[in-house]
Amino acid sequence: MADLDLDGIEARAAQHPPPPWHAGRTVGRTVYMGDGRGDLIGVMDSRALAEFVAAARADIPALVTEVRELREYKERVETRTADGYPMLVAEVRRLRAEKATVESALANALALAAEVEELRAQNHGLRQSCEHLDRGATLTEARVAKLERVADAAQARRANPKDPRPWHDLDVALDALEAHDG
Repeated sequence: MADLDLDGIEARAAQHPPPPWHAGRTVGRTVYMGDGRGDLIGVMDSRALAEFVAAARADIPALVTEVRELREYKERVETRTADGYPMLVAEVRRLRAEKATVESALANALALAAEVEELRAQNHGLRQSCEHLDRGATLTEARVAKLERVADAAQARRANPKDPRPWHDLDVALDALEAHDG
């Protein structure tokens, strides 16, 4: 599309009375157009055409203004794009690198979380083992204490070396402990 000569269009519009124009009286097939101030603008053979021309007198300057604004906007965008393109490319590259760093950190965090869960499970198992060992140690301490009492009682009864009971009590206690452990 060829560039519009906006200055030429404005100059041609300025040669005519300013808007608003009106499609006025109709006499037969003739429509008289006026500017609302008593000046006759033109005569048309069709009311639709007269209304179109009357509206065009206000529409043309508005369209010229709109085209100028859009051209200025287009130029600003093109200038910013041309000036900013290298910056945009650099920013996209920076964001991609940052995304890769974040994804790597997330993968590491997920791996660490899995390792923490595994260690928690191992810790739970070790705690249960320790509790079992503690119960066993408590039972062993109780058995040793019982054996010491039996041995002390046997020692006290040794006053009579011919009495077989002290050694018998010790044998019975040892047999009971072995039966319990087995």
